[in-house]
Amino acid sequence: TSGLALQSRTDIDGAWRELIARPTRIFEEHLGLGLLVRDPGAPAAVLASYRGNGNAPAEVLLSLKNPDIVLSGQDSAGLEYAGLLSLADPENIAPIPGSAALGSFGLWFDAQWLDAGGSYEWFVGNGSDDWRLWRFDAAQPDQAEHWEVTSPDDPEPGFNNGRNYFLSVLDGDLLLLTRGGTRYGLVGYSRSALVQAASAQHPNTFLSVAPLWQVETHLPDESSNSLTWRCRTLTIGPRRVAVVAAGTNTSTNPSEASHGQLMLFDISAGIAAPPVLLAQVVGPNAEGQFIGLDVRRIGAASFAFVVDFGGFVHVFDISDPLGPLLVGGWAVPPNEVDGVAAHP
Repeated sequence: TSGLALQSRTDIDGAWRELIARPTRIFEEHLGLGLLVRDPGAPAAVLASYRGNGNAPAEVLLSLKNPDIVLSGQDSAGLEYAGLLSLADPENIAPIPGSAALGSFGLWFDAQWLDAGGSYEWFVGNGSDDWRLWRFDAAQPDQAEHWEVTSPDDPEPGFNNGRNYFLSVLDGDLLLLTRGGTRYGLVGYSRSALVQAASAQHPNTFLSVAPLWQVETHLPDESSNSLTWRCRTLTIGPRRVAVVAAGTNTSTNPSEASHGQLMLFDISAGIAAPPVLLAQVVGPNAEGQFIGLDVRRIGAASFAFVVDFGGFVHVFDISDPLGPLLVGGWAVPPNEVDGVAAHP
């Protein structure tokens, strides 16, 4: 409740997409620069780097079974390989042998889990207008396989399914997928149903598994071409809650339009029933699209930490999920390199 305070600062070149912090090394995925390695004691120096022949690197994900294997996305939904990299020698980042033939993992990936039998692990990536369910063995990562999951059309007649290369989160058997270009930004699937279908079909095929439901992350008074980004889940009191960074509010109300928007849903029913909307709240500054998100319980309170495209970090107390309160934040200072505040 006392807000956020900057402890230290080092200005460097590059646009970060993802950060992996370890006691003796920091691994950074950068737009255009690739994967960089630094010593946290001297963060301005680059110890090693890797930039493949794919498009601009985007998100990264660590293997659950081998944290020295990094799945690297790309800023495109094309087929060009982006990166399945080894961090085993942090001074010599290199692709996993034989993995270049796998093709793209997509731009965004988030939800991941171990196979019930323990042999494989799974994660969700994205394609052009669909999601991809990937399975691989950390001992043989070059053997990864994937299945396509078509994004459903909007339930309203006459609307398409938008652009669907965004994010995901897993909560028990409930797999939550987010997407853009539609008010129905949150789509629910049964993880076990998808895995069962994939196990019965050849890889590189489409799974004919219907979604459990589609939920509006932008309400009817908003336009339908909205973006829905990160989703995170936690338990607050008797409820299991999904917190969603829903881009910006697009209503005509000037006090809300273009302000970053956060949506909270009760998902206590899991796959048995659709989420129930608990609260809709907007941020304090216009042009502050909410994208990044994490949730944490600190002491007796629960918080959502949100980063936007307006140069701010926002802190919401969500201990009462029916009435989230903005309690603090931090404005990114201008960068000494170009004098512009970065988008966190």
